[in-house]
Order: sequence, then C-alpha cells, then structure tokens
Amino acid sequence: MKRRLIGSAIATAILASAGAGMAQTVTTTTTTRSTTLAPEQRTVVQEYVVQQRRPSVTVENYEVRPGTVLPPTVQFYAVPQVDQYRYSVVNNRQVIVDPQTRQVIEILN
Repeated sequence: MKRRLIGSAIATAILASAGAGMAQTVTTTTTTRSTTLAPEQRTVVQEYVVQQRRPSVTVENYEVRPGTVLPPTVQFYAVPQVDQYRYSVVNNRQVIVDPQTRQVIEILN
C-alpha cells in the first residue's frame, strides 16, 4: 500500500515537472518500524540472546540492517517478555525480527 502511494506521488511529481518544462529530482524516503522495547527490556533480551548461543546463519550478499527482509532459510527464536517479536543470528549479528514480515527491526550487536 505504501509503495503504491509513493509510486503515485513520484508519477505525479514527474508529470508536474514535465509540464513546467523544468528538470526536478524526486527524493523518496522510506522508514522502518523500530521496536518499542524499554531500555530494561532491551537489556533482558540482549542478555537472553547471548546466553542462548544460537548458531549464526550465513546469508551471502546480505547486509544486516534494520528494514531488510530475512530469507525463508533463517530461523527465528522466541524472545522473553516480548511476544510480538522474535530474534535470530544472521551473519554473526543478533537481530530482533517481526515474524510476520520477516523484517529486521533492530540489531542487538
């Protein structure tokens, strides 16, 4: 839905600039959702993840950063005290993930 709205906005901007006869640069900004973990929750989660020592999954040609979507080969694990998110270890980075979208929400290390 957001992509459709952004696409419409870009198309409108391009048509408007063509009608005016002036070249314009269109910049779009995407935002990623951040966790709503309180600092004490984040500490508990990070300590838990470190204690669990889950193996890291290597994903070739993949930059671990907030907003990226993890491939289906990456397994998620439950996070204590945080029901809506899961965690995983990808390319030696511990990440909080939205399990419904498979999107990286936050990097713990």
